[in-house]
Amino acid sequence: MNLSALAVKRPVAIVMMVLVIVLLGTVSLTRLPLDLLPDIEVPVAIVSTSYSGVGPEEMENLIFEPL
Repeated sequence: MNLSALAVKRPVAIVMMVLVIVLLGTVSLTRLPLDLLPDIEVPVAIVSTSYSGVGPEEMENLIFEPL
């Protein structure tokens, strides 16, 4: 007996099976743990230099550009 013959002979059974499948899918979807924004650690590299008595332009020209 194929599915189409079963659907013609017992339409209520087919409707109940479809409702059970939809209900199981809905319950599964609501219990599915979705994290739209996962915890991400962005890699950061920091270079810090100190040179007292020097202005920002001299610091850039003397230290940062050669680095």
